[in-house]
Amino acid sequence: MENKDNIKSIGGKFRDKNRVGIVTMYYKSCNYGGLLQAYALCHFLNENGYDAKQICYDFYGKERNLLQTKHNDVRKYLRIIRRIIKKRLITADNRKHGVSNLESARRETCKAFRDGIPHTFQVYNDSDIAETQDLFDCFITGSDQVWNPIGYRPVFFLKFVSDKRKKKISFAASTSNNNLTDDVKSIYHDNLKDFDLISVREKSDATVLQEIMDLPVHWVLDPVFLLDKEQWMMQCSNPFDANYRPYLFCYFLGDDLREREMAAQYGKKHGLTLVTIPYLQMNYRECDEFFGDIQLYDVDPTGFLGLIQGADCVFTDSFHATAFSIIFNKQFVVFGRSDHPEMLERIRSITMLFNCENRLLADYIQDVECIEKLMIDGRDIVYQSSEFNILLIESMKVLDLM
Repeated sequence: MENKDNIKSIGGKFRDKNRVGIVTMYYKSCNYGGLLQAYALCHFLNENGYDAKQICYDFYGKERNLLQTKHNDVRKYLRIIRRIIKKRLITADNRKHGVSNLESARRETCKAFRDGIPHTFQVYNDSDIAETQDLFDCFITGSDQVWNPIGYRPVFFLKFVSDKRKKKISFAASTSNNNLTDDVKSIYHDNLKDFDLISVREKSDATVLQEIMDLPVHWVLDPVFLLDKEQWMMQCSNPFDANYRPYLFCYFLGDDLREREMAAQYGKKHGLTLVTIPYLQMNYRECDEFFGDIQLYDVDPTGFLGLIQGADCVFTDSFHATAFSIIFNKQFVVFGRSDHPEMLERIRSITMLFNCENRLLADYIQDVECIEKLMIDGRDIVYQSSEFNILLIESMKVLDLM
């Protein structure tokens, strides 16, 4: 991705020390993309005259699935019982394979980076988060999947902000779903009608929400694109011995075996060490157990960046791994997730923006030879796009309107 120093001069117009409270999936997170976007938005705002902090909101267990069909009491309790049984089976499987403490260990690994992001010292929940109105002049919800209807939380729609003097803004919020029902659209309209400014990360979300809102809905970039390559390079660390280069970094959220097989074939053919971070869903997965020449467990967000930056190429099914592959101008391929097809739009949106949609392998007609052709044709690639530059300026203007 090209250097954007000339574009960032717009930041000089930002207001001085306007206090901004941000709500996103930050608290206790060990999600690399979620933490890096949280860092990027805070860093960008603070570098441009604001006093921005993440609000430590304990969002765990507070979600409601708006797409779930309403059942009678018997079906409701059966669903709860099935969920309990599934959880116990997963717990037993984790214990059997020695990964019972994986999630807590990964949270601890990410703690130093997470704590380095400006944040409130107090942890808030649904009952007391309204108290933050005394601390901030403006509230932002986003980025990331804060508006996913499967995990609906009123706080992420800033319902706790009752003081009309406080601005309510969304920045790069995402529904991660193209099929919002009429009932969900009605709920979203009621939640968003008193916002001062609405912006979303996916172009498709902008189209859908604009149909139900009188207020303009802006399409903006994910916050990680507010910082350039040089700024992100300063955050990179190397989580393993450099002697293992060259390597292929595999970052798979989904369980698809075919993707892993193609990565292994490509790596073997080109003499690349296969580096992986297994069990990204924090539970044992058979597809991860023996996948990779080097398996890394104690990787923090800076290590995640370093793994992408130092890789010969990247195979992934992740939005943010794709985003940083573009930022670092890396050879990459990104697969659609068969287990979550609704997530394909956000990856399609970003690859189309940078004119590299051919790197999105959304089906399985491709093979290793197809990937090799992509890599040869894209050697020494620099991802550039005039549309990206325009969208970057628009994204900064949205923040300037606070």
